[in-house]
Amino acid sequence: ALAVFHLVPLGSLLLLTSSYIMEGALLLVKAFPVFMIASPSFVGTLSAYCAARAADLSWGNRPAASPEEQVRRRLALKLPDDDALMSRWHRGHVRRMHPAQRAARRR
Repeated sequence: ALAVFHLVPLGSLLLLTSSYIMEGALLLVKAFPVFMIASPSFVGTLSAYCAARAADLSWGNRPAASPEEQVRRRLALKLPDDDALMSRWHRGHVRRMHPAQRAARRR
């Protein structure tokens, strides 16, 4: 029965599309339009999820150093205190954002 398909134009293509071999390919062709329509929602949803999870990232399961150990390391390396460093950074940014107030203080 299969030998007749070579007599029919495109008969072999018809045989392949109706066979089990091409079932996966036909499923891909049928599902492609749905995939293209839904892709933007996949991208948006996954991007929002990744951004929301960024605050919860960790670089392993090793416990952080104790506060005493952090102070000891900072003193050994002669680094400024975190609060002083943050305060200096904040003052610098406030000065850049409000130059009129800085000029008024000079007078």
